[in-house]
This record gives sequence, C-alpha cells and structure tokens, in this order.
Amino acid sequence: MTDQKQPELIRLGQSIRSIRKGKGLSLTQLAQLTGASVSALSTIETGTRDARASTLYRIAKALHVPVADLFGASQEAPPQTGTA
Repeated sequence: MTDQKQPELIRLGQSIRSIRKGKGLSLTQLAQLTGASVSALSTIETGTRDARASTLYRIAKALHVPVADLFGASQEAPPQTGTA
C-alpha cells in the first residue's frame, strides 16, 4: 500500500471512532476488549492501516454492533427492492 490514505479506509476509521466515542470508550478500553494494541487501533481509526476481517469482527463485537455498522451501513438508506 502507498503512503497515501485511501478514502474507504478513512471512512471506516471515522466510523469506528464515532461508534467508539458514542459508546464512551477510550482507545485503551477498546484495545482491552479486542486484544488489539492501542497503536493498531489508532492507525485503523486514522485510516493509515487496513484492518483484517478478524480484527473488524472483534471491534464490532466489543462495540456491540454488527460489522456492517463499522462501514456506516446503518447510516445508509436500505436498498430498494422493486416497485409496487
């Protein structure tokens, strides 16, 4: 990966940070709950590190949200399924 931050990683990190802060958790507390290091979580939140699926699963579990919520899925409109 290049030194440039990828927009999708930035959005993911911002979403994780927003959910974490909304739950009143510090990075240290989230690190304790997930088993990830504070520095690893920090780089994920800033969009400078691509998280593995297993890490995202542990983050979602610790935050008590579906993994899709980490990607901002709950903020998007549900997909349209045909017309009536």
